[in-house]
Amino acid sequence: YKDLIANDIVIKGVENMKGRYVKGGIPGEYEEDAYILGTPGEKRRLEGFLIELEGAPSDMGIVYRAHVQANAVRPNENDDDLETTWEDGEGKLWKREGVFLGQKGEKRRIEGVELKLINRDTGVEYEGYKIQYQTYIHGEGWGDEWIEDGTFSGTRDKSKRIEAVRIRILKEQPVK
Repeated sequence: YKDLIANDIVIKGVENMKGRYVKGGIPGEYEEDAYILGTPGEKRRLEGFLIELEGAPSDMGIVYRAHVQANAVRPNENDDDLETTWEDGEGKLWKREGVFLGQKGEKRRIEGVELKLINRDTGVEYEGYKIQYQTYIHGEGWGDEWIEDGTFSGTRDKSKRIEAVRIRILKEQPVK
């Protein structure tokens, strides 16, 4: 199989950034073959985001998690509306597509993220597609490689903020 960019699926999202507070958030934008949430290189911390998919198969959904300043994983069972979360087979909670993830009004930076495509009907990882992402870390820039399918991207316990997340969805294609 060869992976190709799934151009028929549109990623949409909004972000909350230090110094760019707008009710409802700021929409991200496409750059080349990836969707960017945040402002890479502008020294503004990403404090929260939500992601939605358009044009995806009806049973495809996206879920996401983040490591937030002060060693907090979001979502978690102590402070989130559990109706807006999805629990994986390992007991980890994830925010469902279209639900804001972050700390509104608390001015806490996001330090790392995990993204995953799931089958809405079965709750398992979505087959035939993969999601890839990179984080733009203050003082370091974009990560060297694309991370995929629920793997952590960013830092933990280093007090380094993420300024942006770059996201793309790939579709597996048989090689002829």
